Amino acid sequence: MTNSTHTPPPGPEQDTPGADRFTQRLGESAHQVWLAGLGAFNRAQVEGSRFFDSLVRDGEAYEQRSKAESGGAAGMHDSIAASLGQARERTARTWDKVEQAFDEQVQGVLRRLNVPAAADVSHLQEEINALRLKIAQLEARLHAQQAAHKPTEN
Repeated sequence: MTNSTHTPPPGPEQDTPGADRFTQRLGESAHQVWLAGLGAFNRAQVEGSRFFDSLVRDGEAYEQRSKAESGGAAGMHDSIAASLGQARERTARTWDKVEQAFDEQVQGVLRRLNVPAAADVSHLQEEINALRLKIAQLEARLHAQQAAHKPTEN
């Protein structure tokens, strides 16, 4: 992007406390995600309008050719149906590209913020569960040892 409004997040050279700096960076990044979304929406509208206008021109030319070639409405109906199918496919591909570009922008911001991915969080959760199990086992062993060494009352 050549006209980026990206401002780098505050670096360690600034004397903002860690939590405040993180909050500031998170706010700035959230704003960048918002701006990326607006940009993607705008691009889809602009390119969508151009695409629609192009389809209208193509449709007019096709209609004239079809009338000249077939001379009937049945051939025209089939031609229109085929053209609409192609237009739907092209529109779907355009939206997929816009969606992919937006997703890439969001992922880029999240990576710059060092926000962990879902797989990272799942892995950490598995490790936490394993540690909890180990602690429970150690506590049970400790209680068993304490009970074994506890003097019995007469």
